[in-house]
Formats: sequence, structure tokens, C-alpha cells
Amino acid sequence: MRNDAYQSAPLRLLFAALGVTAAVGACAGADVPAPASNSKDMSFAVYALSRGKGVPERTRVVLQDARALLEAARKTGKAVRVTQERIGIEGEQRLCAEFKDAAAADEMLARIQQLATGVELLNIVREPCKKR
Repeated sequence: MRNDAYQSAPLRLLFAALGVTAAVGACAGADVPAPASNSKDMSFAVYALSRGKGVPERTRVVLQDARALLEAARKTGKAVRVTQERIGIEGEQRLCAEFKDAAAADEMLARIQQLATGVELLNIVREPCKKR
């Protein structure tokens, strides 16, 4: 005894899959506008690192100064969140800030880069605060 509903279900799935594949292929060459801003453009992290002897004193001081600037930005509403976490066993730290817009992030990034000029083991990276 033949069950038409059973035998046609796999064909329906096959045709649906082919339709999706064709739609994706058609869209692949289409001009899709980039998002207005992504979280990477609106956040950055400051890393205080070590070389086996703990975080250097100057690096720790500049990290504290960067934290003060970021907290001030948070209080004025430019930054929406500031977090700091220990990332290593020798006192390494990750300070991260998210801003309400890319312009505010750019402004603060420039200020902290200037503050960090010449400071060893202090890295500034454009990245989302939430690690995925």
C-alpha cells in the first residue's frame, strides 16, 4: 500500500531547500547596506598586561587614570557601561567601555591613546565588551 503523503514529504523538503538556496544565491550579490554602527565601533578595551613579574607600576597608574576618564564619561552619559575585570594571575586587567555612539567612543579612545603613549604593556583594542 502506497502512502502519497509520506512519499511527497521528502520531495516537498527538497524543493523547499532548493528554493532557499536559490534565494540566498540571488541575494549574495545584492548591495546590502552596512549597519549604522556595530558594537565594536562603540566600545574598546584597555589591557594592562605583565611579563611574568606583575603589571608594571606605570601601567597600573595609567590604567587607573583611564578608568577615571571612563567613569567621568559614564557619569555624563557618554559611556553607557564601564567594566573592569582581572584576567590573569599577576594582576593583569581588562577595562572596557561601551558608548552610546561611535563619536563619543572615538573621542575617548583618542584621549586614552594619548594618555597611554609610551607606556609598556598597556594595549588598547577596539572590541565589544561582551566576549562571545
